[in-house]
Amino acid sequence: MRSKLIPMIAAASLLGACASDTDESSPDLDSDVVEQYMAQYIDNNIAYEELRAAKERLEQMCMEDLGYDIGAYNFYGGLSEETTDRDVMRYVWTKPIFGEDYPMVQRRWEDGDSHNPWDLLSDEERDEIWEAAYGGSGHTEEVEFPAGGGVAQWSSGGCAGQVNDIVHEGEIRDYMVLYAQAVGGHFGTWDTQDDVVAARADWSNCMEEHGYPELEQPRDAASLVMSEAMMLGGGDVPQEAIEEFERYQRDMKTADIECHDRYDLEEVQTEAYWQERTAMLLDYEVAVFAFADEAQEALERAQDILASGELPAS
Repeated sequence: MRSKLIPMIAAASLLGACASDTDESSPDLDSDVVEQYMAQYIDNNIAYEELRAAKERLEQMCMEDLGYDIGAYNFYGGLSEETTDRDVMRYVWTKPIFGEDYPMVQRRWEDGDSHNPWDLLSDEERDEIWEAAYGGSGHTEEVEFPAGGGVAQWSSGGCAGQVNDIVHEGEIRDYMVLYAQAVGGHFGTWDTQDDVVAARADWSNCMEEHGYPELEQPRDAASLVMSEAMMLGGGDVPQEAIEEFERYQRDMKTADIECHDRYDLEEVQTEAYWQERTAMLLDYEVAVFAFADEAQEALERAQDILASGELPAS
């Protein structure tokens, strides 16, 4: 889903053009190149997450075959959630949306008084389940991202290792190397660039004017709202407390959106992020434009197995 993609690119490209008029030292990449890599990067991440979710469903099937009622423990959280472009870009596209919760808000009071049976297990029982799922210690492998820092990890033991071996036909390492090249590293310096720092400072001052001091960046606002939701807890929460939280979130969101718009914060962040990310990915063009197809082939294998209801021997 890239409903937000094109207008954001257009706005970011316009800002980039304005910046290049005032800062000739900025090695801005061509906007068409940035747009192409941006779209593919988001597609690659969504393809990766869709396959990950399918593999987790297969892992659950494997665990149930071993006799573990893993579904009751919510061991694999979020199996049915859809990955969107906003999920991929949540640290860059930070302006909240009217009518939606801030990211990571958990409305635990809507779950009633139910408790996760996982919390009632002993440490030994949890360790047993974890080992069956992932093979215990010594069964995690990794490959370094070629740019931007960090590592991509996967399990080679337990049900996860079995599923990886089946779905990737014994070539999980090759898949993860391709993934690492296709998305670049987890880290970068885009948010330390002068224009981003300045726009965030303006946003921070604007939020203080609205009565929210000591917020340095939008993530801080989201964290505050998330904490307020967590403090309500679950079970029987008084309706007035829920209504107070709703007002708190709505007021915060109104100020947050206004301050984003006043200083074009999201567009500034997007321009800085994609100039850096695209520069990272240019050396890995083949992987960038091959990964989604590779992930799709593996996803189709996973879906065929899910439809059959039976894991083949690895």
